[in-house]
Amino acid sequence: MRQRPNSRSQKIHGLTLVELLVVIALVGILSMIAIPSLRDMVMRNRIQAASSEFQSALAMARGEAIKRGGDAKVTIVANTGTAAIPNWASGVTVFYDTTSNANGNVPSTDATTLLMSTSPVSAGVTSTSNLTYITFNGFGRTVSTTGAPLGGTVAFGATDSTWRCVIINLQGRSRTVELTNANYVANGCGAL
Repeated sequence: MRQRPNSRSQKIHGLTLVELLVVIALVGILSMIAIPSLRDMVMRNRIQAASSEFQSALAMARGEAIKRGGDAKVTIVANTGTAAIPNWASGVTVFYDTTSNANGNVPSTDATTLLMSTSPVSAGVTSTSNLTYITFNGFGRTVSTTGAPLGGTVAFGATDSTWRCVIINLQGRSRTVELTNANYVANGCGAL
């Protein structure tokens, strides 16, 4: 005959207070290690998204200028900032100047056709540039207001993070290069 075990004599197994404190301490230590890496990853993703959106606006403007052909002028300007120091991180406006004299100013509705406008980039991302505007002619090349070839760079980044330089050549093509903060501070995008 089998005996039924006495339910009172069975021990209930679980965590002791010491074991629980050890687990909490380990979780705290691991999170202190992971949070800075996570913060850096989030900032890198924001910077990459800003440069990708800017390159999409460039591609759209260049394609639109080629599609319109001839003396077409499609210009990209920053949504805020001054003519001398645009704030590309505030978003961009792409417009077709119907008077064919795009001059890099924010478009007025009577002389331009708005093609695209983007929102500001994520918080913490800043921009620098040696361009106050970018105009594409009907051949898809970047030009100044006088029609001379014009290239340059627009960089997106943050202090103590990476920087992404969008380099626009004289043919109107763009490419992106990622730099460390130290390399960007020392050389900027000009050495690329």
